[in-house]
Amino acid sequence: MKKPTNGGMRPPEREIVVHRITRVEIFEVTEQELESLEAAFGEESRSLAFFSSTISVFATCFIGWITTSKSLPLITHAILAGITFASFFLALWFALTWFQARGKRPFIINRIRERRGMQ
Repeated sequence: MKKPTNGGMRPPEREIVVHRITRVEIFEVTEQELESLEAAFGEESRSLAFFSSTISVFATCFIGWITTSKSLPLITHAILAGITFASFFLALWFALTWFQARGKRPFIINRIRERRGMQ
């Protein structure tokens, strides 16, 4: 028979604490509203992901373009400048679409919550 590896000590006592919920509200949601919420969350997360990617590309290219030596060929500076400006405008576009998508979600949720008074 194996000897206990913890020196024969008992494991510490576990304590379970349960906090009861005093009130639960259930809202009925139609299939169309559920699809609208999914679309709003999808658009919002996609725009935020692309914004974070393009702003990273912008920061990298901008720092690289600013800190490159003047001995580099003009074509290299032109490429870095093009990528920098393109990534800046893409980041701006995705930031605007993210702000626009954020506004759709509360509208749908408020429409669902307004049914509380109709019962």
